[in-house]
Amino acid sequence: MRHLLLFTAVAAITACGTANDDTTAQLPATQVRDSAGARVVENARPTWSEDEAWRVGPEPVVRILGSDGGGENLLLDPISLDVDPDGRIIVADGDQAGWDAILVYDRDGRFLFQAGREGEGPGEFGQLWWASAYRGDSIVGFDMATDRLNVFSPEGEFVRQVPRLGLPRRTGPPGTMGFTDGVDAAYDDGHFLAYPGGWFDLPEGTGLGWTKRELLRMAPDGARWDTLGTFSILEYHWDGSRQRQVLFSPYPFHAPYGQSFYYGLGESFEIRRYGPTGDLQLVIRKEHRRRPVTDELREQFLLWYTEQTTRSVQVTDAMIERTRRTFDGAPWGDSLPAFSDGFVDSEGYLWVENYRWMGVSRAPVDGPTVWSVFDSTGVWLGDVETPPGLIVHDATEDRVYGVVVGEYDVKEIEVYPLVR
Repeated sequence: MRHLLLFTAVAAITACGTANDDTTAQLPATQVRDSAGARVVENARPTWSEDEAWRVGPEPVVRILGSDGGGENLLLDPISLDVDPDGRIIVADGDQAGWDAILVYDRDGRFLFQAGREGEGPGEFGQLWWASAYRGDSIVGFDMATDRLNVFSPEGEFVRQVPRLGLPRRTGPPGTMGFTDGVDAAYDDGHFLAYPGGWFDLPEGTGLGWTKRELLRMAPDGARWDTLGTFSILEYHWDGSRQRQVLFSPYPFHAPYGQSFYYGLGESFEIRRYGPTGDLQLVIRKEHRRRPVTDELREQFLLWYTEQTTRSVQVTDAMIERTRRTFDGAPWGDSLPAFSDGFVDSEGYLWVENYRWMGVSRAPVDGPTVWSVFDSTGVWLGDVETPPGLIVHDATEDRVYGVVVGEYDVKEIEVYPLVR
């Protein structure tokens, strides 16, 4: 998922390049081996020919603007997009403002109905975190405020609520922060990819450590689950009294695939696929050249984040000064993460966004975004460029779906043709 819990993770700067030197050119495009029962795929270069490469059209075929979604004059503020098998566009709206509801549109962008509303009761959302198609033709949305899942009929009528997890949490050393409970996504069979909070894992003393969480495969009724394993989330520095996130620390993505799921952290260009019981099935690696975090990039980030603060109509000089002080002595990563996000499209291909930024806010990035596409066996097919400013959420056989953040942070949904 691309929505993040901590402010610094929405930082953005620019994409990292792919290694393409003489040594790489002499290697086979793909090398495959087995390791402890898992398939390991080393990708040196793409396997698409020029004629086989996928391309995104230059102009959107659908644009959902402004207050589309009903009679009230509310701007859209999407936090997630998903496309169901019938081509309906399912929008979780209410990142910071907006509807706090699920908005559903047809393939041509015509508003169909609203599911849920703002509130704390059944079928309501205090902080809608994501929504997607659910098993059959239902719809599900996760409310971060109450740690509950709301399930709706194909027509948007409330059906049932999956209660909060209520699982025992692990905690880190005294004074350190963790994460709240949550659910990341729904599996094809109706189970959920969930987690009971997270904790700061510092081996001993002071220094660098990772926040971690256990991932669970949770039953549709929320009453049963299987633990899939422990996974890293974000890197922090602990000085004995204060925990500070490492700026440009990689942030993971999780993407269900059938009854399995992909996990990628971004320390290197490596994505792993785990089975229904947490067994490692596949390791995907791609040639990647690390890009160091330079003084120029640090300054660019600080300017960008300060600008985000000043966009608020309630901003004060004191708030701006506090923002600047936040970064005094902050720890920085040595290099940019390898990627920002990933998802599985309707045809089962894995898309991985070469690092540009995280989150749904505008970022100081010019030019197109590059997504590397892999087939289900882990082979790197090639790269797809998406239009500048388009934050991609999903893709189908012939379309790419995303959000564009315009002037004054007004958000619009745009759909582009995809030629395979």
